[in-house]
Amino acid sequence: MNNKALHYLYSDPWGLPLQKYVSIRKPKYICLTGNSGVWKSNILKSISYELYNYTIAIDEKAIHHPFLQSLFSDTRSYGYLIQINFMLQRALLIKAWIDAGYNLVMERSHLEDYVFIEFLYEKGYISNDDHDAYLAIWDEIKSHLPEPDVIVFMDFPVEFSLDNLVRDEMLGIRPREFPDEETKKIWISGWYKQYNEFFSKLTEKEREKVITFDPSLTCTEIRDDIRVKTYEDGSTEEIYMIYLIFNCRAKNTKIIINDEFESYAWVMKEDLYKYDLNEATKITLKQKNLI
Repeated sequence: MNNKALHYLYSDPWGLPLQKYVSIRKPKYICLTGNSGVWKSNILKSISYELYNYTIAIDEKAIHHPFLQSLFSDTRSYGYLIQINFMLQRALLIKAWIDAGYNLVMERSHLEDYVFIEFLYEKGYISNDDHDAYLAIWDEIKSHLPEPDVIVFMDFPVEFSLDNLVRDEMLGIRPREFPDEETKKIWISGWYKQYNEFFSKLTEKEREKVITFDPSLTCTEIRDDIRVKTYEDGSTEEIYMIYLIFNCRAKNTKIIINDEFESYAWVMKEDLYKYDLNEATKITLKQKNLI
């Protein structure tokens, strides 16, 4: 295992690398998004461990600061400024590490920063002018940052979040950020609503990058490699690929394929050997003990 490559995995993200990492692959920007208390940090660790080679993993604590509790206890005075601060910190970290050539696996993305200001606006904590000013800054920041390559949406119900938050607070895993349980419920419920509205507003291009992770799914394998893609004209290109392998149960058997595929088939396990499978597919099927 390359210790130099591992050096930045869980380092302080504000301590930038001394030199850029230059390789044949373009750095990937992966975000784990969703409400508080939905295990984003757990999935963050799983993905970043598999992509350890020149990767930085950044959890939400990286942009927290001593004024965080004022967001909940004195929202009218501090909510707007704290959310502006969070947005700018996140943007700086994203730009710095991607520009340095490192894979970035991050809790939440710059795309969803406005989710929280929408909640404050809906609850009457900020004015129309503050709301409009925030969105203007957010829109400008978007133009300076790359879009995420993968958005893993942790879509878990409010009760799941609340149960996890209570447990983590009791175990000392996270501080008691909310002044009382009623406030916690109001905020977590409000964020849940805003997240669902946020995803309904994604562009078609952004929606193609979303993996929805709900209680019916289990992510069993995460890996990456570099593959050579051959085009119709005979030209080739090396592509950096990330694979997230899920166990899931389909709600129906109707399959919709995009332009990259010509056909599909439902296949029995014992018939898989009859197919001319590419190497990546063989590795996946072997991991699932299907071949």
